[in-house]
Amino acid sequence: LGPWDHGGAFGGEPSVGELTFAPAAAVDMTELMIEWWRWAMCDGPFPAFLRDHVVYYVTGVEEWRWAPDLAAITDHTVDWYLQGHDGPHSGAHPGWLTTTAVDSPAFAFVCDPDNRTTLELERQPRPSAQPSNPIVVLPPYHLNLADHLSGGDPTTRAFVASIDGFGAVYTSEVLSEAVEFAGRPRLDLWLTVDQPDVDLAAMLYELRPDGTSILLSPALQRLRHRDTSKGVQFLEPGVPTPVTLKNFHWFARRVPAGSRLQLAVRHTGSIHLDRNHHTGRPDGMEKPDDVRVANVTILHSGDHRSVLRLPIASTWQPPES
Repeated sequence: LGPWDHGGAFGGEPSVGELTFAPAAAVDMTELMIEWWRWAMCDGPFPAFLRDHVVYYVTGVEEWRWAPDLAAITDHTVDWYLQGHDGPHSGAHPGWLTTTAVDSPAFAFVCDPDNRTTLELERQPRPSAQPSNPIVVLPPYHLNLADHLSGGDPTTRAFVASIDGFGAVYTSEVLSEAVEFAGRPRLDLWLTVDQPDVDLAAMLYELRPDGTSILLSPALQRLRHRDTSKGVQFLEPGVPTPVTLKNFHWFARRVPAGSRLQLAVRHTGSIHLDRNHHTGRPDGMEKPDDVRVANVTILHSGDHRSVLRLPIASTWQPPES
């Protein structure tokens, strides 16, 4: 598990978009594959780099580590409660992520399939004028929410800064000490929605003291498919419903003291993602003239408390007091 996007994993380059890692992140994938096949087919030595079942890179520390399985990498999880406030909320006026449960106002936002805000953003060239994914070879290189949600272009703020009425943002206080995360986040939301279905994207960031940010882990979910073991589950309009987003990307990063954590939950609305009409009709069989606006409310109080559960690395030790 390296700090690469889909295309970068073929070459092992130590960068994703404008985010660059230490030289240690670079791996000659071709040579590694040759070593593997020499061992598998020609009685060559086993690749020294693959010394255990899982090999993973910890960003922030900038080093490779080894483990017998994924479960051994995560020690425990810490709950961060989503907390709202009265008045408008947006990227500039976020709610809070706190480790203490506090009753607070709900956050409501709109998922409008006809809203063009994100589509207009995706007509804008990326500031660096470089591709966010090495597979993309033809200019111009535009902002792309779907690429951002797949891990590409991890330093853009466009898809949080543009949230204004179609998403909710939550920011933690400044971390007083470094924390090493390793594993897969989970977001347990309590929602009310006035339609039988809706698509939501969740994005977890590190906000750095210099004002820049790094996407740590994204998730994307069509809520009718939120639990595939139970088949299609439509929402009951207006009824508080627990929804778990557990398809976040696995990640490992030491977030230093002085940074903050930020969570954004928003409507998708991308030209690169299937449009949900919110009618409950089968996927791909929507009627073009039947498009419904979904009003989503995230609840933060009492028995309907929304929680972000973050994985703590088994190798992390808090600083001595």
